[in-house]
Amino acid sequence: MKKRILSILLLCCMVLTLLPTAAFAAGEIDEQFTLAPGGTYYFDLSAMGIPGTVNDALPDKTMRYVPFTYAGTVDSYKLTSEMATTEEYAQQSKYAHSLFIADFAVTHEVSWDNLNAKGLIFGKNYTAGGVSYTLRAPSVGSDSAGSGDSQHGTPQSNEWDRILDKNDGYIKNWSRMHSWGQDISRSSWTSRAVRGYSSARFWGYNRATRSSPYVGFRPVLEILNPGTLGSDGLKAVTLDLGGGKLGGSSDAIHIIVKNGSAFTAPASDGMTRPAGDTGSYFMWLDSNGNSYAPGDSVPADVTELTVQWTAPTYAVTLNTNGGTINSGNVTGYTYGVGATLPTDVTRTGYTFKGWYDNESLTGNPVTAIGGAETGNKEYWAKWEINQYTITVKPENGKADITITQDYGTPITAPADPTREGYTFIGWDKAIPTTMPAENTIITAKWAVNQYTITFDTAGGSAVASITQDYGTAITAPADPTREGYTFIGWDREIPANMPAENVTLTAQWEINRYTVTFDTNGGSEIAPITQDYGTAITAPADPTREGYTFIGWDREIPATMPAENVTVTAQWQLAARMPDRELVIYYKSVGRLNTITEDPSLVEYTSSDESVVTVDKDGNYKAVGRGNAVITMHIIGTDIEEHCKITVKYAWWQVLIRIFLLGFIWY
Repeated sequence: MKKRILSILLLCCMVLTLLPTAAFAAGEIDEQFTLAPGGTYYFDLSAMGIPGTVNDALPDKTMRYVPFTYAGTVDSYKLTSEMATTEEYAQQSKYAHSLFIADFAVTHEVSWDNLNAKGLIFGKNYTAGGVSYTLRAPSVGSDSAGSGDSQHGTPQSNEWDRILDKNDGYIKNWSRMHSWGQDISRSSWTSRAVRGYSSARFWGYNRATRSSPYVGFRPVLEILNPGTLGSDGLKAVTLDLGGGKLGGSSDAIHIIVKNGSAFTAPASDGMTRPAGDTGSYFMWLDSNGNSYAPGDSVPADVTELTVQWTAPTYAVTLNTNGGTINSGNVTGYTYGVGATLPTDVTRTGYTFKGWYDNESLTGNPVTAIGGAETGNKEYWAKWEINQYTITVKPENGKADITITQDYGTPITAPADPTREGYTFIGWDKAIPTTMPAENTIITAKWAVNQYTITFDTAGGSAVASITQDYGTAITAPADPTREGYTFIGWDREIPANMPAENVTLTAQWEINRYTVTFDTNGGSEIAPITQDYGTAITAPADPTREGYTFIGWDREIPATMPAENVTVTAQWQLAARMPDRELVIYYKSVGRLNTITEDPSLVEYTSSDESVVTVDKDGNYKAVGRGNAVITMHIIGTDIEEHCKITVKYAWWQVLIRIFLLGFIWY
């Protein structure tokens, strides 16, 4: 009976050893992260200095892209130093932690000792996508139990078996390749445990110094600080190869980054360009159209990147803000080439101050889009208003007027200028109402005035007025004349040039003095009269002259002084006179001399030949003989004499009497 019971117990133990560990572990541990186990994610191990020969089976022999499977959270132990792991140690040291395990032994022909010398057996710090890891060999057990597919390492809480317990597909590519573990084999202190080769669960050991094509390094990545990261701390980012290939596949791959943080754009090495693409361009493009070169920082919200094998072209929008791009307009740019923003940009009245990448025009101006820049660009032109000057030239001897102010601002026009001798007729161009976009010179226009110099001769002869342009030379007229006056000039000087006003000049006169001289012609002397022209003349008393009667002056004495010196001559008439200077009378005739006198007693008469004519004291004459005689009238008391020649002849009838009638007797 006892033997039967022992047999049953032994059978149960054998069955239990054949059951997967997962049968015991199921439901015993929670996942630390929401990232689902079983996914394949790529990590860049190129800088980790992993020794050995790179596995030809890797999709990328540069180890830029090494595929790992996320095994999720396992409750297992790890080693930190060389030891043969005991069950006691395993139970005390096991803990919940999350692992990625490489899909391949990344290198082979590498000894455990060599890997350990590089710090890769027990752990080397590694960071990718902002997440911190330990890169190391997994714990695999120091011994084994079972055989074939049911074989497992012991202690059973080693990482290799716990991963397989979760899903035996999480460890891949184990055929004909041992993978070094951390544990020392219990069989030999110089040997180290290996797993895989004939099955995923195969356990074996090799000397620590051995290098073999069939023994390699399959690392795990243990996620550090899971509590700090949080359950959603891991984010998968999809990498679309954009027609390129990784290890012969063009399928998208995934990487792990820290959720909520920017991450570094992955490398381009290890990928194959699309068929026929011989270029060198490589960029990552996000769903927002932004491009990233390998090594660039990618924003935290990006969940997918697509390889751009050819340089993308991006749109460029230039907001001129009222200006005009005259040349060099940019509407787009190609990554890797960039673009130079135009500088030949003008706006009336403004100076271009550059392009800015924000509508508020803050920061520094942008002159070019760099070749490494990505994404659509929009820029705004910044303008600085210009100041211009209007120079107003009054052309009147006064200083120019300058108006300097901003373009387009209202202009207050200056008052119209004045200029002596001219009339302002406007500007050569209109003064603008607002400041134009140029410096402007505006010049006053003038019409020369004409002025008149009027000559008031003040009673003198007329002098024609002079009308001519201001400032022109004046030819002085001849002096005026005025009867009885002497011109002594004008009340002001005649200007040499026409002044800027009408002028009246008044003649200045000095009255003349003239003399009336009295020629008494032998009479009593009369003093001359000298006095101003036009003044009243008092006539002098008549002169006297012995034997004569004053009968007046040869011209009338003027009532006022004439404008000339005058000589008046006394006119005399003898006190007695005989108007008849010659008489022919007949014999025996008598008569009276035609004597004119106021007083006959003043004269006496004599005959030069009394045989011809006799005359008495009263001027009675008698012809007493034929012939000629002169009767002289003498004014008594003077030497004045008047003479009258008398011719006595016979009348015809007296001749007859004398001849025929013997009249000669009584004749």
